[in-house]
Amino acid sequence: MGGRGPSRSDPGGQPEAVPLAPVAELPSGERVYRAIKEAILSGELPANSRLVELALANQFGVSRTPVREALKRLIAEHLAILDPVRGMVVRGIDTQEIDDAYTLREVLDGLAARLAAQRISPEDLARLRTIMELMAEAVERGREDTLVELNLRFHELLLDASGNERLRQLSRSLSDLVRLYSAKAFRSQERDRDVLAEHAAIVDALQRRDPDGAEHAARLHMVEARTFLARASITADLQRH
Repeated sequence: MGGRGPSRSDPGGQPEAVPLAPVAELPSGERVYRAIKEAILSGELPANSRLVELALANQFGVSRTPVREALKRLIAEHLAILDPVRGMVVRGIDTQEIDDAYTLREVLDGLAARLAAQRISPEDLARLRTIMELMAEAVERGREDTLVELNLRFHELLLDASGNERLRQLSRSLSDLVRLYSAKAFRSQERDRDVLAEHAAIVDALQRRDPDGAEHAARLHMVEARTFLARASITADLQRH
């Protein structure tokens, strides 16, 4: 792409370039928006990173207008906020937001697993097991980025196997938040191994064609994820004060 990625503040408050995957040629506003959003969702730009309009314009090689448009979209999507002291920054996640999102995911993923247990094909079962094997390899290698992507693929495939399009639409409306949380979740090898075991319980219930067992395993997986993320968020808050 024409310019470099967005900036992340170092301890001294100066922006530093964040490496990003290339984005295909797009209108400048869309290109800037997608690149900054990707950096936020992937965790490259953590909470409270400054989003300096002029610095971003220089890094992307564009005027300030498309940057301003991109930042407005990120604010509308609750990925950035205007701080009265620091200016535009990446928005943090609070424990209530985690609780709200994962309460919804518990219900939606539970229903997806229940339906999938009645409809899933042998091919999709094999795909889920392949994803689990790849996740186990990623845990051993400490590849957090790979874990995040594979985890998202696991849950996408579970939704697809449910055969319910409206359920897929509802669940995917949470996709940005899920990816943002996932970037934080896979930073504990102990939690990583728990995730593998929880996924295995879901797939085993699907293999048995056990709707009750599949729903229970999927809901428990979301409960454990919510508990872990809430605890991590509280710990981070305490460390900041």
